[in-house]
Amino acid sequence: AAAGLAPDGRMVVNRACDESANYKRFYGEAIPGHVLCDRVASYVHMFNLYWAFRPYGATMLLATYDKAGPALHVIDPSGTSYRYFGAAVGKGRQLARNEIEKLKLSEMTCREA
Repeated sequence: AAAGLAPDGRMVVNRACDESANYKRFYGEAIPGHVLCDRVASYVHMFNLYWAFRPYGATMLLATYDKAGPALHVIDPSGTSYRYFGAAVGKGRQLARNEIEKLKLSEMTCREA
């Protein structure tokens, strides 16, 4: 999911798909979630480093499921990434965060959430 400029979100999603396909082609297995998150965050961060590129204007929610289990990552336009049990981005994020904080997501299973 993406919040912010839709074309920027599509570009980041396309890059994530390319990274996943390249990893599968090279290593022969699916990319772990934290590796995909780090690669996409590095790509987004690159656009903040150089004056010739416009920074991306989209915050991404990246949900993954691999051998380590389910994970939710948030990638900011600055290129920083964090792992959360529950997160909200976009226009109504503060209200959603307040509701998420009331839940004990670290103690819940995916099915209960």
